[in-house]
Amino acid sequence: CGSSASLMQPLLQQDQQHTNGNDQDGLMMQEFGERQLVSLTQGESRIMYPAKSKLVSFLLLLLVVAVTYLGATEIHYREQQNGDTNNYPPGLKRDIRVRMCASTLLHHSRNLDDHDTPQHKAMAEMIDGIGHKIEANNCSWDSLFGLLFNLIILRESLEVNDKSWHPLEPIQDASDICLRWKRLRCNTDNKIEDIILNNGNFSGTIPSEVSGLASSLKKFHLYSSSSVAGTLPTELGILSNLEQLYLQDTQIGGTVPTEIGKLGQLTELMLERTQLIGAMPSQICDLRASKLRSLYASCSSSNEGSNQKPHLWCELGTCCTKCFGGPL
Repeated sequence: CGSSASLMQPLLQQDQQHTNGNDQDGLMMQEFGERQLVSLTQGESRIMYPAKSKLVSFLLLLLVVAVTYLGATEIHYREQQNGDTNNYPPGLKRDIRVRMCASTLLHHSRNLDDHDTPQHKAMAEMIDGIGHKIEANNCSWDSLFGLLFNLIILRESLEVNDKSWHPLEPIQDASDICLRWKRLRCNTDNKIEDIILNNGNFSGTIPSEVSGLASSLKKFHLYSSSSVAGTLPTELGILSNLEQLYLQDTQIGGTVPTEIGKLGQLTELMLERTQLIGAMPSQICDLRASKLRSLYASCSSSNEGSNQKPHLWCELGTCCTKCFGGPL
């Protein structure tokens, strides 16, 4: 038995070694497979990483550009608001001052951003057009800047095509306007007193900015211009020196603003043959007790014919001095 056991022992050891060898081979194979899997995964990562890296870099670059732009825009805005433009080139500084001046005159900037508005076109003329030699230091309607800015808005709003209103030479003084621009009359101080735009091929609407001429304007004639439409701006009531307002034979409609009743110097108000409707404001009728001697309208002192074209209701004699037929 002892000899048999001793004979079997090497065989058992050999079998155990074989088993251990198989186990080791299995472990080696498993370990090799894991290494291959890790290697494959890492390879994919190495293949995918450059694309991911470029995308991340691109996104980071966009973020940096956006932050830089927003920061610069904020600084630019604050400098404009504070008037701090010392670090800007001279041309850019003037452009900024022109925009600030225009915004001050208009009390807002929303119309300056729309390229199709008369206000934006006027600002463009002040920057690099006929007004480019005028300094934007005095931001008032009575300044040369304000005068030209106002007239260009009026020109663009009513589509005034008179060549004199489209000069090729830059404006450098108010006398350049008073002596060269037709349909305007100025006093000895080169302040505009009369705007005569009657019997012209005009269209569009009366801009509210006409009130900027309040310190000097005495006559505003816009009659016999059948393409002029829109409504009457309430700002007409600011023209405290206005004596004559002729708007007959136009397509101006809506109601008559009560603010016109503030024009204490008004002597003649012509509103006949228009599209104006409603009642003549009592504030305007009250002017008859002061200087208003002529008040014409396409009016009726009763409701007769109410099924006809729109008209103004105005008491003849106590309010209107003359009633004409229906609208134009």
